Amino acid sequence: KNHTIFTAVGCIRFLQMKSKEPEKHQKLANLDPQTKRINSDPLTSKLLRDIKEMLKSLNYTDEEIEYAYGLIKLYGYNLPDVPDGKVRSLFPVQSLLSHSCLPNLQYFEKEGGRKIVLQSTTQIEKGDILTVRYTPFLQGRITLTKWLNEQRYIKCKCPRCGDATELGTFTSSALCDREECKERGGLLLPLDPVNRTDWICSSCQTITSQAKVEEIEENYIAKFKELPQ
Repeated sequence: KNHTIFTAVGCIRFLQMKSKEPEKHQKLANLDPQTKRINSDPLTSKLLRDIKEMLKSLNYTDEEIEYAYGLIKLYGYNLPDVPDGKVRSLFPVQSLLSHSCLPNLQYFEKEGGRKIVLQSTTQIEKGDILTVRYTPFLQGRITLTKWLNEQRYIKCKCPRCGDATELGTFTSSALCDREECKERGGLLLPLDPVNRTDWICSSCQTITSQAKVEEIEENYIAKFKELPQ
């Protein structure tokens, strides 16, 4: 289900929309495909080259394919009701919303994710940037930061991401592995929440490397996936 052809088909459908459904295509015209970033990204550039090779007989230009791929990658929304596979949709309004871990909007899925309803989570004043969460609320900072950087090419600068305790939620704070700290509830906190360097125990003040904390978070994720859904 991860074969290149599925992404290529998505690009074809988007490119055909320009001639078959120009009004829908125009609604996505203001989105930035970040073509330069995608072409310089080793994680995506090979896939994009393979798609171009696959579609070369259809007379689409490289620029058109890059534009279609960029929008699908950066703004595509996975429909949750398709068993054993992924179907990506583009929602014009949702695609314009910025990410924040403290969003002023939340969305609800209807018709198996084929419709999305937006609802405010706080009072929104005129001129406020409209935001939603791109990631799950309980996702750890390391995984979240990596996903936003690799999948959306953005860096979250919300108050929660700028605070070592994540505004008192301690969502990403692993327990220090020292026995005395386990009893005291010693938590690992980032020394620099913005740049995510080393971490320090709130109890014993021992420094733990970013790589070690990444390993701890990955173990937590693996255990979570083993739980009954």
